[in-house]
Amino acid sequence: MFVVMSEGSNVYSSEMDCSNSGEVNEILSGVSKDSVDYCGRLVNATVSAILEDSVIVFLGGKSDGIIPKSELKDISPLEVGSFFEVFIVKEEDKNGQIVVSRRKAKYVRSWMNICDSEKNGTILRGNVVSKIDGGVMVDIGGIVCFLPGSHIDTKQIFDFDQYIGTDIDVIVKKINSYDSVILSRRAVIKKNIEQQKQILFENIAVGQVCEGVVENIVPYGAFVNLGGVSGLLHVVDISWDKISSVSEVLHVGQVVNVAILECDVEHKKISLGMKQLTTSPWSLIADKIHVGSVIRGKVTRIVEYGLFVEVSNGVEGLVHNSEISWSFYGITGNSFCKIGDEFDFKVVEFDVSNKRLSLSLKQLTMDPWSQSQNVDKCVVGEVCSGEVVDILSYGYIIRLDSGIEGVLFFSNCSWIKRVRDSSALDIKIGDKLDLKILEVSKSESKLFLGLKQMSDNPWVLYKNEFKIGTLHDGVVINISQSGCYIRTDHDFEGFLSKEYYPGGVRMEKGSNVQVKVLDFNRESERMLFASPDVDVKKVKVPLLKKGTKQRQSTGVKVGNLFDLKSLSEDANKK
Repeated sequence: MFVVMSEGSNVYSSEMDCSNSGEVNEILSGVSKDSVDYCGRLVNATVSAILEDSVIVFLGGKSDGIIPKSELKDISPLEVGSFFEVFIVKEEDKNGQIVVSRRKAKYVRSWMNICDSEKNGTILRGNVVSKIDGGVMVDIGGIVCFLPGSHIDTKQIFDFDQYIGTDIDVIVKKINSYDSVILSRRAVIKKNIEQQKQILFENIAVGQVCEGVVENIVPYGAFVNLGGVSGLLHVVDISWDKISSVSEVLHVGQVVNVAILECDVEHKKISLGMKQLTTSPWSLIADKIHVGSVIRGKVTRIVEYGLFVEVSNGVEGLVHNSEISWSFYGITGNSFCKIGDEFDFKVVEFDVSNKRLSLSLKQLTMDPWSQSQNVDKCVVGEVCSGEVVDILSYGYIIRLDSGIEGVLFFSNCSWIKRVRDSSALDIKIGDKLDLKILEVSKSESKLFLGLKQMSDNPWVLYKNEFKIGTLHDGVVINISQSGCYIRTDHDFEGFLSKEYYPGGVRMEKGSNVQVKVLDFNRESERMLFASPDVDVKKVKVPLLKKGTKQRQSTGVKVGNLFDLKSLSEDANKK
């Protein structure tokens, strides 16, 4: 019988010295990582006899070998018939015998596995043995490799000590040399996640109910982990009731039951729903509401285009601005009511399948313009009483006692004040006013009202007091680029051009100044001032087009008188 001795006479420990990279280099030197020469030098050995300190192994043919038991501690149970790999160190030694090593066989097999992992992405099992700057060292079958901290997990890890002594699965990312192998655990985790996703998507179906854990909350909903894959639970699919904040209903770590609403296998996206697991409140009221019926509702939201009204738990209807009032001028929700107010509404449209409910408030009453007794009372020149129900950018909406609504433009509020918005007047919603009817259009349901027409025109009453050339004390109320506006006796306001500023007087808002009347035009309701030392007979006042009036606004620029001089002269000639 041909006996093969194991390498050397020492008994090697099966626990390889992980720091002995020199020995590993010596074993693997001269062979590239892609070489398969090792396959021919690794042979299977079968235990044929077990001695006190060693084991006799059969290598095939007539060859046997002796391996110290200390090299076979990883073989359990060790018994006759057990087989394992050994490394052929020498085909023949000086005595003509084959030299084999179980210890070196494990080194070679580990290296082959490492090379295969880099090439094919196979997963290896290793033990974390130490921590170094930037990562940890991992022992893979006696070969120590580097695992960077950024590749330990899919999330950032700061504490590396927690992994010391643990077994982990890794993939080889790069091999620089026998003692410089770069690993990645993150790649294994991602690979497992993708496999779990694939299994989940293969078994998931729309309508299926799953249990998941809330892992993140965002303004538009929450992401729920279904066991390897996350789905989006949109805020509108959490509850039938209106939710202002997702965190009011859910919290991270909460276990929830969700229904699969959509499943996009190609893009690995899942849409989830919680409210779909309960009965829709729309179906509960389907038999209780019909078009034309009257229902009670509470205002829950006020938007630019109308009101949202809750008529039942989880059921909201829309009252468009056009359905609030018969007013031609369009009453808005903000001026009509506040959140929490309750009213009766008429059902205009009810579509359960599309969850659409349209309501009307004005249709509970008749159109006041359709009743002749109301319209007949609207006579031009007559005085009427009404309530301010809304304030718009151009004036006030007034509701008469008959229900008809009209508009009071800012320009018809005061004879002498420059009114450009409601802040110039002490008039608010709910105030009662006596007004004069200026114009009525029955075909268009329009009514125009006047407040200043309730008193005599001061431009007629005080025309003699403000004759051209008279002096008046005034105060600066506004300043523009071309001049300033002066308020004087009887609250009259006029314009003082920069060209005619009084000498030695600093013109600023609130300044007291004496001025001379340059022009008092009662038809256009315009008054111009000049410095007291100006000879008004030598100044040609700019003309206004026939039939026009000076706009009642402090933002209107009258313009530079000298700039309009040539235009005035041309007009006079014509």
